[in-house]
Amino acid sequence: MPLTPYGFVVGQYRSYHRDPLNDFGKYLHGHIDVTTPSGVFSSAIDVDSPSDTVTVFRKIVKLRPEEWSSLLNQPSGYHDLPSNASSGAVDYIRDMRLRTFSLLPTIRPPYHSDTVFLKKLLPLWRIIETTPTWKSGTGLEALQDLESLLPGAQRVLIFGQKYENANGTRGLHNVHQNQGDPVDSRWGPANGTWQDGITIIVYADGRMSAFMNRFSTQATRTDDHGNPLPGIPPALPRLGVSKL
Repeated sequence: MPLTPYGFVVGQYRSYHRDPLNDFGKYLHGHIDVTTPSGVFSSAIDVDSPSDTVTVFRKIVKLRPEEWSSLLNQPSGYHDLPSNASSGAVDYIRDMRLRTFSLLPTIRPPYHSDTVFLKKLLPLWRIIETTPTWKSGTGLEALQDLESLLPGAQRVLIFGQKYENANGTRGLHNVHQNQGDPVDSRWGPANGTWQDGITIIVYADGRMSAFMNRFSTQATRTDDHGNPLPGIPPALPRLGVSKL
């Protein structure tokens, strides 16, 4: 079944540490601690697999803060999120907040004589997608990318599955893509849309960057249940150009 409970914690950045290199058990994680009024929330950002044949993928995306304002304005602490497109939940494949675009000028000659053509070159515009591509590598390389975001961090938003240990420690795990796993794998039953884990860093000047992470066994195209589909998502179509 999909992740339960799924949600996010928002609060002041407190500290960060890695699992020890030779003593991290089955998986390698980076851990960000978040200060909230009800205490410290930890997080386990998973960047490793027990199989040498599985590669970790990661990317860093600059975010548009206005698209996250409803979550940034929530009180510090943990908040459940329904797994749908309107709740603020995250979906690596469907979430337009995680995609970036550029407006580029182009020139289209009008259908006139050469003399008119020289005088009336029409400025037109097209939108192209400029979202960073996934980088592959080791878990340690992925953690280095995550750690590059931390200097100057003021607040953080971390999405994933909530856990609470018997000793009272609380946090989030499954902080990675949570869809696209082979249906016959041990992780397949947890596939679902709008339930991906992500780490978002907020700086004092309002800038926001997201660290996204997934594994090579996870598809980048899924059905409405989060199960893998063949192929890759279609690129954003070029939008119709228009005159200014």
